[in-house]
Amino acid sequence: SAAPRARARARAGGDFVPRAVLDGLVVRASSRRAGVGRALVAEAEMLARSWGSGALLLRVEAANRGAREFYTQLGYTPPAGCDERVAGRKLVADRFGAKWAPAEDAPLARAL
Repeated sequence: SAAPRARARARAGGDFVPRAVLDGLVVRASSRRAGVGRALVAEAEMLARSWGSGALLLRVEAANRGAREFYTQLGYTPPAGCDERVAGRKLVADRFGAKWAPAEDAPLARAL
């Protein structure tokens, strides 16, 4: 319904842009390549649209090449402002400066 969106906008001073995030989607190995993952993502996209979100953001393990390829086939890409060279890496700062280190997850997104 529109009520949760209206309350969220009011809390954010009227500039609230709803964002849906899909995190931790796993399909049992014996069920892969049968359309289960595609159906789950489609359902998540439909739900995100019903919430008023203009995009679905994904958190995907950077090391999970199969999952990243799957989402890429569905049209997901690193979000705007996320350089592909740094996707899958994070900036780690300490008292000596900052350096890039592998991240556990890398973002992907698709407009709905």
